[in-house]
Amino acid sequence: MSIYLPVPLLPSASFRMNSVRICHSKYFCGFLSRRNNSISSRHSLPVVVPRARRSSTCAEIEHCLSEYPTRGTKWETFPRKHPVIWETPHGGWSQGPLTYEQLEHFQTHGYLVLNKLFSHEEVAHLQSRAHKLNEKVRRELVSPEDNSDKTLLSDYGEHLRAVFEVHKEEFQDVTQDCRLVDLASQILADDVYILHSRLDYTPAFDGQGYSWHSNFETWHAEDGMPTPRAISARFYITNSSPHNGSLMLIPGTHKTFISCPKEDRPYIQSTLGYKTFTRIPSRDAIIRLAAEHGTGYAYGKAGTVVLYDSNLLHASTNNISPWDRISLLTAYNSVANKLGKTPYYEDRIRPEHIVSRDPQWVSPIVCNPQWQTTTPRIKTKLQ
Repeated sequence: MSIYLPVPLLPSASFRMNSVRICHSKYFCGFLSRRNNSISSRHSLPVVVPRARRSSTCAEIEHCLSEYPTRGTKWETFPRKHPVIWETPHGGWSQGPLTYEQLEHFQTHGYLVLNKLFSHEEVAHLQSRAHKLNEKVRRELVSPEDNSDKTLLSDYGEHLRAVFEVHKEEFQDVTQDCRLVDLASQILADDVYILHSRLDYTPAFDGQGYSWHSNFETWHAEDGMPTPRAISARFYITNSSPHNGSLMLIPGTHKTFISCPKEDRPYIQSTLGYKTFTRIPSRDAIIRLAAEHGTGYAYGKAGTVVLYDSNLLHASTNNISPWDRISLLTAYNSVANKLGKTPYYEDRIRPEHIVSRDPQWVSPIVCNPQWQTTTPRIKTKLQ
């Protein structure tokens, strides 16, 4: 279902002087009055606007206008329109655990590898918890068709692939640890909440990877995230290397928004992005960007944390090595960047276990010092 909004046709010179032309891909193009924030209806023709953008006032229309067009018929690239390192209200980068050199590296490349952020004792405890959770879930699930809202099995059901929203129960203490929360808050210059979390299992020999994608493109198009003021932290609970399916990325692509083609498919596939080439960047786009920026791996020993920008192109390969890989993924979002009530490019929102909308879980995190002992000075492994 679509609605029609009036769009000015051949506006007068005086109207053009007191208005600004606004265009949004093929969906909307009109003139926004600087005087009264209204859409002119003079000399208008109907323009189709997707159902998810329905609104009646200029303020609502302005909220629905996307600065990052996507889900069209072909891929396109657009320059990023928002900061990578956000500034405080008083100007300048926020103070925190990261040094100025580390912030510059993140600004340029879109990621950081932080070694030994968690101790061997903490890692051993988390490994035990991850294995117990795996055993518990596998007792309850026996085939891919048995996937619950919070769990996902591999294609043929041989192993558990992911457990979602672990920040609400199983790993709440870790995801709210000050060592992670303070990193996100410093880069985003704001209080944060947890948008998404999952425990990823990538077992030896047949662990499945994830295709190339940008988190922000999905969060923007399908969840209504206004800007890329979000960051992901991947905590390696086991050793990670280029041989066992570690994070692969294209440095520098966080400064370019890559649109994806639109195609109908279940929401779970946009979460996985594997075995399909829809709603992920085209191969031509990936080839071009890889040739321009190069590719790399972000890996480290157990206890390492990788921070990466929400708009950075990344992926992971299948794990055919003889070594398991387990990692905890937590996505932090600025409280000033909460999801809109409707997606920008889809007809329905994704469920709570994929992205948090419950008011109980979108309030600022009061970080948990329970795990925080003597935090070593953060050292960045530039790869």
